[in-house]
Amino acid sequence: MRVQQVLKWTAVGVIAAALVAVWFLYIKYEDIEKQKDISSEGISQILIRVRDVDLVLKESGDGKIHAALTGEKARSDSWTLEAGTEGASLQIESAFIQKAYLNYKDHPRRELIVSLPKKSYNSIRLIESSHWRNASFSIPESDGTPKTWSAAGLKGRKELESPFGIIVLSD
Repeated sequence: MRVQQVLKWTAVGVIAAALVAVWFLYIKYEDIEKQKDISSEGISQILIRVRDVDLVLKESGDGKIHAALTGEKARSDSWTLEAGTEGASLQIESAFIQKAYLNYKDHPRRELIVSLPKKSYNSIRLIESSHWRNASFSIPESDGTPKTWSAAGLKGRKELESPFGIIVLSD
């Protein structure tokens, strides 16, 4: 009888240790911050691709373009920030690949903050795809006051006005 109890509690301990290992290695959230700085010289077209992340568009005070990805993710998830230029075009892309499907947070904090010098761009295009999260967009209005929309609230809209020019919405 005593041997059975020892085996039972040993099995419980092994299972508990395995669950703690899974928690620590895969599910536990960690803060992340990635930043890219780009010269705004000659940039007239901007393409921003976001997936499952909130977008904050704001004015840059130093004449450069900044893209910062901040927030939290499960350790096993993958999160990237790419930014590059080709001629007069700037592309900024945030990609999130979820590998931990036992997330315990419904809406973890995830933001892509893009700071642009205040000027009118020929073309700004925003491509958004939300797979499990209702992302939001904070874009300054003409007077500089930030206005926030949910991705669902933008359904059916094709464009938004901003101090940087018209933002064309795609999905």
